[in-house]
Amino acid sequence: SIKTADWQTALSFTNKVVDAFAIGSNKTKIGVTQFSEITRDVIELSADKAAIQSAVSATRQMKENTNTVAGFEAAERMLQTHGRSGIDGQLVILVTDGRPNEGGSPVRITQKMKAAGIDIFGIGVGHEVDEREIDSWVSLPVKNHSFMSSDWDSLHKILDTLVANACKHPPSPSSAALALAARIHS
Repeated sequence: SIKTADWQTALSFTNKVVDAFAIGSNKTKIGVTQFSEITRDVIELSADKAAIQSAVSATRQMKENTNTVAGFEAAERMLQTHGRSGIDGQLVILVTDGRPNEGGSPVRITQKMKAAGIDIFGIGVGHEVDEREIDSWVSLPVKNHSFMSSDWDSLHKILDTLVANACKHPPSPSSAALALAARIHS
């Protein structure tokens, strides 16, 4: 799975996603949660771009399993607890390099989130991801919400399309939770 060197690329990509959004108290707030066999909020929803990027850059890699259900649950909890009520445009961008191997299938939690109006995007990196599985988690239309990258160095190729699809026009205040998963095999 992910090598230590690729972890820095993953963090850099996450910061580029953060940089692409108009972040501010009356604009978009972003939070980041990390998941493996457990979850850890890197930073709660924030309107401070520098603080978000600093927290992302300081994130240590978890090197265990891929509990995607826990990642989605943490993102949903963050949006419910710290999101602004009555705001359209809540979204989750999930980045993973592996299939869920702990916690079961994320389909139930993603259906619940989508029914609540949360827009879900999925990014699969590498050859250990199942594109059809990620497609089953994301919002419709799938072609606008599901992205595959052959490796971490190729992630930059999807950035513009991801951001264009995530930003509704005209832009409105929104909350976004980025869920980042990366595991490493010893």
